[in-house]
Amino acid sequence: MQQEFTKKKSQVDKRALTALFMFFSFVWLVPTGITTHFVTQSSFELIRHIVMSLHNTAAVIFVTSAVVHLTLNWKSMKRYMASKINEYFPYRTEAIIAAIVVTGLLLFIGSHPLHLR
Repeated sequence: MQQEFTKKKSQVDKRALTALFMFFSFVWLVPTGITTHFVTQSSFELIRHIVMSLHNTAAVIFVTSAVVHLTLNWKSMKRYMASKINEYFPYRTEAIIAAIVVTGLLLFIGSHPLHLR
């Protein structure tokens, strides 16, 4: 009976694979993002373009694997959040205020290039 629940060695664990895709793409996101931000001289334009391509590719892999991760773990996350709702319920108002303030600040600061002329 226990053998029925054991996975075969050749079978890939989708959840673990997705988590590792997220981890390794994040490892690439940090240094390439920092490098892209600081390499601004025209003599390094080719290097900056290559690093930016790596950064964008890592970002696509990260976001895609995050969506797959949420999809694969949706039931367990939903169950966990439902069990913890009473524990975090006293902070509902604070959470709404924090979400609105952070979102507003990010939109305001992120829109500064649109106001430059």
